[in-house]
Amino acid sequence: MVDQVSVAVPSTWTGTACRRRTAAAARDNGVVSTTSSPVLIILTDRDRAELESLARARKAPLRSVQRACIILAAADGDSNAQIAREVGVHVDTVRTWRGRFAAEAMKGLADRPRS
Repeated sequence: MVDQVSVAVPSTWTGTACRRRTAAAARDNGVVSTTSSPVLIILTDRDRAELESLARARKAPLRSVQRACIILAAADGDSNAQIAREVGVHVDTVRTWRGRFAAEAMKGLADRPRS
């Protein structure tokens, strides 16, 4: 079992689970659990490094940090419901970002222009 490493973050932010997960995943030897989602997320080393950096960023917009946490958890094989609970968003938000990342990779995480 992998020990969880806690990173100092404000306790009022619901995304602390993402930061702990990121620290633990760095030592995880690539073990992936199965998920019930039809959209499978597989990360390249470069994408994982970029997402982990964004998830740890102190000055990044919250929505960007949440999106990074969603994709990292999805790549680790977590269900949409579990990710939604950990990140503190609705399950539809998780579905949206998982789908966009699967279709467009890192470009899919950017905000789209409003019409």
